[in-house]
Parts: sequence; C-alpha cells; structure tokens
Amino acid sequence: MVGKITTVLVKREAEAYCAQGLHQEAMNLFSGLLASAKEMDPAIQAAIKAQLQGIRQEMQATQAERQRTLCPEEIRRIRDGWGDQATETDTLVCAQAFYQLGSYGEALHELKKLLRSPTAKRIHITAAADCLARLHLPEQFPAAAQALAGEMRADGKAVWAALLVMAKHLEASHRREHALALYLHLALVPELSASLQARIDTLSCRRPPPPLGPPPPAAMAPLPTEPTVDRRKTRRFTLQRLGRLFKKRSP
Repeated sequence: MVGKITTVLVKREAEAYCAQGLHQEAMNLFSGLLASAKEMDPAIQAAIKAQLQGIRQEMQATQAERQRTLCPEEIRRIRDGWGDQATETDTLVCAQAFYQLGSYGEALHELKKLLRSPTAKRIHITAAADCLARLHLPEQFPAAAQALAGEMRADGKAVWAALLVMAKHLEASHRREHALALYLHLALVPELSASLQARIDTLSCRRPPPPLGPPPPAAMAPLPTEPTVDRRKTRRFTLQRLGRLFKKRSP
C-alpha cells in the first residue's frame, strides 16, 4: 500500500512532468500510482483518473498536430524518387522518409508492402509498431496492431510472434503504455499468459508480494496420483519459440 505522503509526492512529480510537456512520463507515474495504491481515497483516485484522461486527450491532440498531411503531389514526388522497380530496401527507406516528415499513415502504407511478403523482417515489424504508436493511443493500440498482424499472416502463432516483437520493441523504446497495453492483450492467450506476467508486473509497477515462508513439506512433494506430463506438448508455445519466427536480420 502506498502512503498518503508518497501519493502526494508522486502526484506532484507527475504534474510537473505534464507542465514540461512530458506526457508519457506523467502517464507512467499516474498509472503506477493507481496500480500500487490498493486502498486509495476514492476522491483522490477519481482525480488521478480524470488527470490521466486529460493527458490522453492532450496526447491525442498533439499526435494529430504532428501527423502531417502531405498533398498528393508531395506524396507522388517522394514515391517517384525510388521508381517503379523499388527494391525492399528502397521501400523501407521511402517509409522512413515519410516517418521523418511526420506522415505516419503514408509510412505505414509503404511498410505494409513489406509486411505482406513471406520474407518480412523484424525491422519491418518494429517500424510498423512505431507508426502505429504515433497514430493510436495506448488503449487503441492492441486492436490496430492485431488488425495489422492479421493482414500479414493467417497463422495464429505467426500473429502472436509479430505482436510480441512489437511489444518488446515498444518496451525497449520507452513507450511503456503502448507496450503494456499490447502485453495485456497477448496475455489473453492462455499459452502466453504466464510467460508475460513478469513483464506486465514490471510495466504496471506492480511487484508480486513476497512469500510468507517456505511451504509445508507436503506441498513441496508431488502428489502420488499426479499424471505424467509431456513437456514437449505443454511448452509448445513459448516466447523463445515465437521469437525465432522473427529473428533479427539485416535489411
């Protein structure tokens, strides 16, 4: 449980971040505070949730401003720079050019050409994740990522692998809220839930309670009637195996 003094201090720090325009950092602090304070005063809790909603709306407005709408002539000139016989690398560079200009929708359009290929690489997936994070708020992100991954692959395991690549990339890129939203979405898959819990706890600032003590001896020994489990079957869907579907390759 977080004390009142800690709550006030964290709240002030988050508000200071907001004043400096560091919205993502403020959201991280507010979200962590809500997750850690189990018995927070309802009025304070409501106020923090209202502040979170306000930050999300401000972030959405800021993203809309940064999302530059290029005129058709500008788009044509950029694409024509690589010609009709653009290679995979050309298309990726074209997407990066749109991204640098703030035209994230056009960048994603170029990346989709690469993602539909059976030889789609990790860098194509992470670049698409960056575009989606610019175009969507955290709560909207999982549905958008799922839809994009579904366009790429029909196989369920390949879709999970692509979403996992996106989540890990966003976590490494300090897009904490987007990464957490996607991990929570992936945790709905029974085969992945247990493997992702540690990452979810870390990103949501929740730590599992310490054990009260060693379990009694009877609880440590397997029951005599416990059936033999074939680990090759129960570990069919591991994060390591999914990760191997999209090993990092050079573009």
